[in-house]
Amino acid sequence: MNRRFRSGEDEEPNVVRSHSMTRPLVCYDGDCRFCRACASALARLDRSGEFSIAPFGDDRVERALSALDPQTRRDSLHLVSDRGVSSAGEALLGIATQLFVTRRIASRARRSVFARHLAGIAYRCVSARRNTLSHFVPDVQRTVR
Repeated sequence: MNRRFRSGEDEEPNVVRSHSMTRPLVCYDGDCRFCRACASALARLDRSGEFSIAPFGDDRVERALSALDPQTRRDSLHLVSDRGVSSAGEALLGIATQLFVTRRIASRARRSVFARHLAGIAYRCVSARRNTLSHFVPDVQRTVR
């Protein structure tokens, strides 16, 4: 479902509707060192346990992302929640709106078309360089919870 939304609407653009979940599921590339480090950092920041976190290939991830073609699944970070599946910059904003440390600014950014666009650009810039960035982060185990 690809539609454009005006700033301030409570729906998210580029979201595929999904089934009901108890906790949002963050889906990431477990084969990518940078992605594993980010998932580990998210788990540390998420002290209240708002998120389930699992790498691609996990049964929960495969079921949740079954509506996406295999290439799209592996192209970016995904957030699966009651609102649906959001990817890339939208997923990042969705995660940030639920973390205590980023909730205020992310909630405001999410209501702005311009800020959502910038989040997408920032995500693509980092994502395109994740192999290089992997040299600057610790090599950690896959985060699953």
